Amino acid sequence: MKAIKRIDTFKDLTDLASQSEELSLGDGSPPKGKDFYLYRGSNNYDHQLLSSIQVHLKVRKELADWEKRIEQYERNLVNRFLKEIEPYRELNHQYNWFCPPYPKTDSFWYLSVMQHFGCPTRLCDFTADFWTAVFFATEGAKEDMELGLYRLKCKNDDKFGNKLPKDSTGEPWFNGMGYDMNELLGYIIGYTGFTAPSKEIQERLKRFYAKTKMSQMYGWDTPYYKNPRIQKQRGFFVYSVDIRTPLEDSIVEHCGTEFQKYQISGKILSEISRQLETMGFIEWKVYLDLDRAFKKWKNEPLN
Repeated sequence: MKAIKRIDTFKDLTDLASQSEELSLGDGSPPKGKDFYLYRGSNNYDHQLLSSIQVHLKVRKELADWEKRIEQYERNLVNRFLKEIEPYRELNHQYNWFCPPYPKTDSFWYLSVMQHFGCPTRLCDFTADFWTAVFFATEGAKEDMELGLYRLKCKNDDKFGNKLPKDSTGEPWFNGMGYDMNELLGYIIGYTGFTAPSKEIQERLKRFYAKTKMSQMYGWDTPYYKNPRIQKQRGFFVYSVDIRTPLEDSIVEHCGTEFQKYQISGKILSEISRQLETMGFIEWKVYLDLDRAFKKWKNEPLN
């Protein structure tokens, strides 16, 4: 990661927004071979970038050694999801999502659904929209604190871009039919159906954990489950290969990645908030949540 850059004035922020817009993805899916940016905002600059499962275990005081226990914890969560939740087809109608039948090999799909409904996973939420990330950075922020903003340059190319993780030779996971990130994640997590890898698979997995200048220890993709909220937030997921390593370190370690962290002064928080409201970035609209709208309305002064 390059040296951390400071954003001290509101003009600095709008200049960064204009510069970032040159590689804006827009509202569509990433076309092949096109560079674009993903962003993530944090209301505390000092927080390290972690996946949701890393955050969850790190804040649990009884799990001080979370790096040693996180693999089994993740495996248990995925297995319970497949055994106790996925078989109840009534959930398809209630939540409007569908999981394929056994053999259960759509690993990223399961993680995507679990993440969306609040289960901690190895996925980390990013957005393709600059101001959406800034909005999330302002949530719970205070003027005496520094805000954080991450920007990751992406290219939608399986082999020559950074969409898929790469092993120590620079190659993404290939299963004979094509590049298969789902199979890779399945064997890495080791949930039911992926518990007995062959010797060949074991050797290939070793190459994905052997870090070299050619390896890439992270990947990104769009959520498989896209409801109106995710579409509004223009959500993406970034994930690491080695779940024991903080996600930020997994990204930084890849020498070919353009990954920048910005430190935003809390002193311009009021200017940012006014800009976000002008642009329509109001909490209930971003979350598409009527409860939030009504909570705000009922507390406003009577005319």
